[in-house]
Amino acid sequence: MKALEVARQNKVIGNALEAKVDLYAGGEVEEFLKEMSSELATIFIVSGVELHPMSEAAAGASKSEEMELAVKVSPAGGEKCERCWMYHSEVGADSDHGSLCPRCADVVRKHHC
Repeated sequence: MKALEVARQNKVIGNALEAKVDLYAGGEVEEFLKEMSSELATIFIVSGVELHPMSEAAAGASKSEEMELAVKVSPAGGEKCERCWMYHSEVGADSDHGSLCPRCADVVRKHHC
C-alpha cells in the first residue's frame, strides 16, 4: 500500500486500479505469495500483479527492510473495464460485451441467461 501511495504522489498512477504491481520476493514470503498468486490483484485492489524471484528485483523497486520483498508500481496496460474498473488487455475482445474484461463479460453472460 505504501508503494501505491508513493506512485500516486509521483503521478505514476491516479488510483490503485490504474496500477500493475511487480512483487519481488524470496524465502517464506515468496512461498506465501505463490499460494495466493491468482488472487493478489483482488487482495491489493489493483489491475494486475506479477510475482518474481527476489533475485530479479528491478531497479527502482521499493525494498522492505523487514522481509525479503520489493515492490514496483507501474501503470496497468490495456483498457478500463466499465463494470469492475480494472484495466485489462482484453477489454473489447468479447463481441457481445465490448466494454468489459473477460471475467466481467463471463459474469454478465451467466447472469443474463
